Amino acid sequence: MIITHLAVDGVGRFRSRHVIRGLGPGLNLLCAPNEAGKSTLFRALHLALFGRHSSKTVDVRTLETRGAELPACVEVGFNRGGADYLVKKSFLRSAGAKLFKNGTLVADGRSADEAVWTALDLTPGTSTAEEAAFGLLWVRQGQSFLQAEPSDGTKALLSRVIEAEVGEVLGGERGERVRKSVDEKLALDETAKGQAKTGGAWKTALDRRAAAQATLADLRATLAALEADRTSLAEKLRERETLADPAGMAQLRADRDAALLEREQTAKAEQAAQQAETEQAQRELGFDRARKRHEELVALDQRIAKTREKIAGLTRRLAEQTAACAAQAATLAAQEQALGTLATRWAEAE
Repeated sequence: MIITHLAVDGVGRFRSRHVIRGLGPGLNLLCAPNEAGKSTLFRALHLALFGRHSSKTVDVRTLETRGAELPACVEVGFNRGGADYLVKKSFLRSAGAKLFKNGTLVADGRSADEAVWTALDLTPGTSTAEEAAFGLLWVRQGQSFLQAEPSDGTKALLSRVIEAEVGEVLGGERGERVRKSVDEKLALDETAKGQAKTGGAWKTALDRRAAAQATLADLRATLAALEADRTSLAEKLRERETLADPAGMAQLRADRDAALLEREQTAKAEQAAQQAETEQAQRELGFDRARKRHEELVALDQRIAKTREKIAGLTRRLAEQTAACAAQAATLAAQEQALGTLATRWAEAE
């Protein structure tokens, strides 16, 4: 396929009709400053060839001219198989599609979309853009080094093209002459086992490559050593410039004094920390001792409480026994008095 011209109207920054002509076989360059609309033109070309005119995808919406209620119209002319084709599509508003072949309308509407794909040997009926095929025509910004992933339709197209080219080269008498010429040239540089022949151009090239690789390795090692020396020399030069500069020397002295002061303060802080740790250990030891003494006093207090309970019980029993003794003494006194009375009466009776 050879694209011959591209026209846009109401697409992006192109409010009116703009036409790019003069395209043909070989290398075609489209040069313009940034934001001039190059990517917009390629996107319009992409959608005209591989997109449906009724699509509402994000890529299609980017064709819209801001602030204008205009249909996005794209026209692409290309040559394929000796025939001249013209594709006219309008997107978003008043959507439509037409395909002309050699000046005659051959498809309209949805069938025009699929007729374009058929003319390009792509799978009819697809609803997505053929990114891999179009990558041969347009590499998007920032994707120069990304590997294209062709679809099944693209792979089939490339396979047919390669098969046709190989068949044309290898078929018949011409192919036999080409094969014989290649075999004769290979025999000059290659042995029957497929190795490089001594004295041949291939062997010479291999030897030169090995020698060049060895030389390159030596040069890289030398370059690395020189880079290291250069870095060391630059560091030394910076040190010399610093030492030769009074302000730099003063700054170095100030930095040194600050470092010494910081070291002294750090040493004092470490001593204070050690002393604090020692005091903390002593406090913890005293706390352990006090805790043990407290436990001993608690146990002693518990024993004293139990002893007091026993004393209270004994006191109660003593009081009870004392009362009982007093009662018995009173009874005994009464009995002694009664006995005295009886003795007196006995004496009187006698």
